[in-house]
Amino acid sequence: MEDMLRNRLVQITASARETGRYWKQDMIRRHKNVCVYGLGKFFADVFADRNFKEIFHVNYLSDADPGKWGKKYEGIECIEPAKLKDIEDLAVIIMLGNTLDVEQKFIKGGGKDLCFCI
Repeated sequence: MEDMLRNRLVQITASARETGRYWKQDMIRRHKNVCVYGLGKFFADVFADRNFKEIFHVNYLSDADPGKWGKKYEGIECIEPAKLKDIEDLAVIIMLGNTLDVEQKFIKGGGKDLCFCI
């Protein structure tokens, strides 16, 4: 488990260095709109318990699963990822076990500031 966490930290650090995104919490707080992407097990385990909605003023949720679109979680409606590109001043918190693949898709798809939750 320790090796897995160490490898994950190395990946995240390398990605932050590559993208220039070091101070993720500050980036999140500077944006008017904040979206959590990924409403799976990780989301279910930590979103409510860690008070993410209030701490990071989360006002959008999104997931790749069309079965989640239109449903509300913690009072926030889940929207399809394609709609995120139309939201101004948006930071996206990727709440998945493996964020690197999703981060690259967002970078290639639209230049939004990306922020990680570990």
